[in-house]
Parts: sequence; C-alpha cells; structure tokens
Amino acid sequence: PVLLLHGDDDCIVPCTMSAKIHEFSNDCTKLKLFMGADHCLAYLVENELYESTVLDFLKQFDVLKEYISTVEV
Repeated sequence: PVLLLHGDDDCIVPCTMSAKIHEFSNDCTKLKLFMGADHCLAYLVENELYESTVLDFLKQFDVLKEYISTVEV
C-alpha cells in the first residue's frame, strides 16, 4: 500500500506528479491533497486531517495490527 500526501501549492514537486502515480497505480494507493500546503508543509497546514488520513490508511490495510503484534512490551 502507498499513501501519497501532497500539498497543492508545492513549488518543488508539482502535485500532478503524485496524481499521475495514483492514476497508474492499483487499488492499494491513496492520494490526499492538502489545499494551501507547500512542499513538506501539509502537516502544518492541516495537522488533524493529516493525522486522520494516515491513521485511516493504516487501519484500512491492518498495518497497525501487524505493527502492534511485533512490538515487545
């Protein structure tokens, strides 16, 4: 699974690049655009939405369950 998080105001890597990756990928790829976010600043622009997007993605593919089962307490 691949999660693409991209700001639509990215002046270094155009968000169209992530859109192309998503377009040509399988169903295990999700693209989330963050309006008003420049390069690497999506979290600062919408931190709650960023966190919920990541957590939802991890839950969708049971990544958290696999990770938690490998962590020693």
